[in-house]
Amino acid sequence: MIIFFVSAGHMTDYRPWLYFSTALIHYFVSVVVQHKLNPQLLVQRLKRKRKGSKLWDEILMRVCNLMVIFSNPAVAGLDGRFHWSNLDVHFTVAGL
Repeated sequence: MIIFFVSAGHMTDYRPWLYFSTALIHYFVSVVVQHKLNPQLLVQRLKRKRKGSKLWDEILMRVCNLMVIFSNPAVAGLDGRFHWSNLDVHFTVAGL
């Protein structure tokens, strides 16, 4: 969220707040459901080093994760700042 709002230059639009709150609720609900239904899978997904995985795969996975964590919110924030795209509220509802 910080990366998004810094690159956007403002915190006044309701759409990012709607997105981040929906994503946060989804994350917590999925973790709780996964913990109840299959806790072993949750433990396996939280491990840093997986047994039998190749080094190049671990590096590629971390690079891709970092790109998603940093570049997506930065580009989305810049879009909000410079208004590269402008969609109606109908598209916001459909996107959620």
